[in-house]
Amino acid sequence: MSGLTERSNNQIKEQILGCGSFVWDIKNKDTLEWSDQMYSLIGIDREETITIDRLKSFILEEDYNEVYENLKYNLINSNVQVDLIHRIVTTNGRVKKVNERLRCSYDENDQLIKVIGVCLDLSYNNMRDYSTRLNNEKFYRLFGDAPIGVSLLRTDGTCFLCNDSFIESVFYKEYELKDLPFYSLIDDEDQRSFISLYNSMIDNRIPSFRNEFRIVNKDGAKVWHDITVSSVKDIYDNVKYLIAMTQPCQRNMKEGPRKGLINSIREEINDLSLRDSLSGLYNRQYVLRRLRELILVFYEKHLTFSALLIDVDRIKNINDTYGHACGDKIIHDLSEIFKSLTRESDICARWGGEEFIILFPEMDVETATSLAERVRTEVKNTIMMWEGKEIKVTISVSVTSYTTDDTLKTFISKVDDALYRDKHDKRDYVRRI
Repeated sequence: MSGLTERSNNQIKEQILGCGSFVWDIKNKDTLEWSDQMYSLIGIDREETITIDRLKSFILEEDYNEVYENLKYNLINSNVQVDLIHRIVTTNGRVKKVNERLRCSYDENDQLIKVIGVCLDLSYNNMRDYSTRLNNEKFYRLFGDAPIGVSLLRTDGTCFLCNDSFIESVFYKEYELKDLPFYSLIDDEDQRSFISLYNSMIDNRIPSFRNEFRIVNKDGAKVWHDITVSSVKDIYDNVKYLIAMTQPCQRNMKEGPRKGLINSIREEINDLSLRDSLSGLYNRQYVLRRLRELILVFYEKHLTFSALLIDVDRIKNINDTYGHACGDKIIHDLSEIFKSLTRESDICARWGGEEFIILFPEMDVETATSLAERVRTEVKNTIMMWEGKEIKVTISVSVTSYTTDDTLKTFISKVDDALYRDKHDKRDYVRRI
């Protein structure tokens, strides 16, 4: 009886708030459990089974890609809370704007196991988050088309709303900025000064501040901005939220040549730290950085990438027979072969010891497998010389591509497992995993 009472109370709450709820358990991938109010929100029969494909059909076509990218971005980062604001089409053809707030649960391997969601009808006349919705409308009406960047910040410094000018100036997507601490966009050398001024506002010591700070764009470029931050207070003189206005300043023009020289030197030093000294190829650290970028592209643009995982066969025998200097030369000569067979956009790196990895952006596994066979054949047909002696070398190559079932962690594990197996399986071959 208590269970029925609790369910009845939940239905009343959802009706009052104009929202519905649902649960998606990864163990039952295809179907979702919907509350009665969710059925009412969409206008469908309560007896209908809701599948993932059916759920997709309710989302307005123009909003679907943005919803998909937003969700994938948050899941790949194992974010617990996700907000999706989009439009749905009910069965009677009415378009409603909704805010889906998702609570995501993950296992110890950061694999999604359960999602609990609340879908709030923003067109519904209720008081839940009323002030927030009013602020949204005011914000976009006042600042949506402003030529300068404008961001609405919570008192803890995280971004709540950003207009198009600010989003375009930092090259982030709107959902990437949501809940991001604003100070994290400020260059490390300027952060302490910015945070000090910000805290002075929160403590009501100053009403606002204006200063020049460097903002670091998503691509890593640092641009001087004139930043003004003002507070909005309630009737009790407590800070409710803050407004940050940003625009590039003249200082960028004055420091242009010097900045270019410094950046050039930094890039050269940084490049050296990301390369393996023996082979001249990139190292494991660089591959991990690029993998994160390729995974984001995979979810944002739906472009997969493939990888060749290369293990040099019996390198220990070569070291034992001819010495480690010979083994080092073999590693160097193989690196030259790999570089000659790859494009400028490909990432060719030494993974460790006698192990190499080649990443092919925007390439399917079939094409990568053909390239792997070419690399294997080229190495086998190359005679390497050491102190007048001919040495034949072979390699074992595993080929894989990134899929929706992968994460950064599982993909790296797949790479390490493949290279480990290559040391114990047959030699001089190409296989797909």
